[in-house]
Amino acid sequence: MALSIGCIAVASLGGAALYAHRGAAPACDSDKVQGQVYLVLHDQFHLAGVFLHDVTTTSGGFFSHNRECAAEVAEIRGNVNAGDMRWRQFSYRIALSDKSEPFVVTVDLGGATPFVRQPEQTLWTRLLAHF
Repeated sequence: MALSIGCIAVASLGGAALYAHRGAAPACDSDKVQGQVYLVLHDQFHLAGVFLHDVTTTSGGFFSHNRECAAEVAEIRGNVNAGDMRWRQFSYRIALSDKSEPFVVTVDLGGATPFVRQPEQTLWTRLLAHF
């Protein structure tokens, strides 16, 4: 009896968490957000053919209505290594909208920064990072 009540309670909490998450802003690295970021970079800053690197969430959680993100951007050029491209830091904000659009993305473009290659993440290093 106690086991069935516990299972029902866990299932109810899980359903409530999923329902609350549906009203949250999408993740910084989601495809829909990246598409909007590309459009804003092209329309406002006239960057065409860009490459994003090191996308991170700076604020906002699983249930947040707003998220703050940071990344690096460079315009893609033929026969140029990623380390030789001109990289710029930028931040962007994802906010839920009351209008017909599901969310709004605003971008602040920063200054130049050197390219820093991210270390390869193996399953073992990701597990150890949590301890």
